[in-house]
Amino acid sequence: MADSEMICVECDGVPVRIDPGVVDDIDLLEALGDMTEDPTRFPKAMRILLGDEQYEAVKASLREGGRTSATRMAAFFREVVEKAGEKAKN
Repeated sequence: MADSEMICVECDGVPVRIDPGVVDDIDLLEALGDMTEDPTRFPKAMRILLGDEQYEAVKASLREGGRTSATRMAAFFREVVEKAGEKAKN
């Protein structure tokens, strides 16, 4: 998919490209719903939204001391969703 068709945002200095079709994907909706009952489902929702390659790149960019903070990943995810939502409205 061409960049012009993607939702492009930058969070914490990391550029992210989101396929607009993913936003309407039932798998993403189910994963987000699962997160409310089981926070360990969070990585699945993030992988669906970003795709495996971007998910791993984000994880690597937020890694400090050999570990990636779940709190930082959650904040990153929240910021991506907020920014992508704003862009999708326009």
